[in-house]
Amino acid sequence: SKAGYATGYIGKWHLDATADRPGFVPKSRRFDHQYWAAYNVSHYYRKSGYYLDTDELRRPSPPDRWEPEYQVDQAVEFMGRNRAKPFYLMVSFGPPHPPGAGDDHPWQEHLPDGYWDQINPDALKFRGNVPAELTGRGGAAIEHMRGYYASILALENSIARMMKGVPPNTLVVITADHGEMGGSHGAFKKGSPHEEAVRVPLGFSWQGKISENLKVSTLASGVDVMPTVLGLAGVKAPGGLHGEDLSDWVLGDEGPDRDVILIQGRMERQDAWRMVRSRTHIWSESLDGRRQQLYDLREDPFQMDNLAGKEKSSELRADLESKMASIRKRFKDKRTPSKSDPKGQPDNDEA
Repeated sequence: SKAGYATGYIGKWHLDATADRPGFVPKSRRFDHQYWAAYNVSHYYRKSGYYLDTDELRRPSPPDRWEPEYQVDQAVEFMGRNRAKPFYLMVSFGPPHPPGAGDDHPWQEHLPDGYWDQINPDALKFRGNVPAELTGRGGAAIEHMRGYYASILALENSIARMMKGVPPNTLVVITADHGEMGGSHGAFKKGSPHEEAVRVPLGFSWQGKISENLKVSTLASGVDVMPTVLGLAGVKAPGGLHGEDLSDWVLGDEGPDRDVILIQGRMERQDAWRMVRSRTHIWSESLDGRRQQLYDLREDPFQMDNLAGKEKSSELRADLESKMASIRKRFKDKRTPSKSDPKGQPDNDEA
């Protein structure tokens, strides 16, 4: 806003997680967003609500309208009001995050009408590390991924409608904060130190400025999005950021090219972990030292052969450990598992 942009935020905030869900966020905690139609965290997509500038919970009309549908309405209205001046708008959709706060909330109750039936369960394909017992008819992976893909399909249609309201000369960025295990290693959702949980899409579109179909192979992290967007907008980034400005890469040139990036998981929990991802390997360890994993993604893309304890990989392990320690020191990441709570803190993303 200091650079003259109208600023707005719509959807899931997830930075002030408390037991009071979906959660009003006071103005002092909004990082200077001028327009606000958001909530802290909730995954009840047909029983949702949001807050404006007061703690009065607003409901869509009708009350069971699928959450992204009315959020797109809000986004289109915001862009329409600000077409004559620069604007920044973040739309944070909840889906395709699984619905509810556990495993007792079936996807069908949280999807727009008709989308569940558009996904053929017999046509679903799974990665080679999904146990066979999860992929048979009625298996947990079948049910979970059917809902996941139905949610993605519905969200794609909502985003397509939103894109029709995007003015010319607008930079559009799409990304996510985590992946989906999808049954890999018998796990679902997120939180696991594996490629399926940490690899996410990151795409930039800017008509006339960014080449279509340009693919960039450099390593990128979620913390790079802010300095990269600022770089593309010609706005000076504040000091002390953890991320890199990758705008040169996005525009087709070469920019910063790191050996590894740091990934943090299960934050503030007893089972917290850290990972470094290179172009070819993953090294991760739990902060309590009980679990280490080293995988060669070229030879073992499904991460079935843990090299962490093998003598032939000791030099590689030491190198990645050293790089992780260096980045954590630079980021002042000194966190260790909670000693006061042996069960760890609640996972606010599931709450």
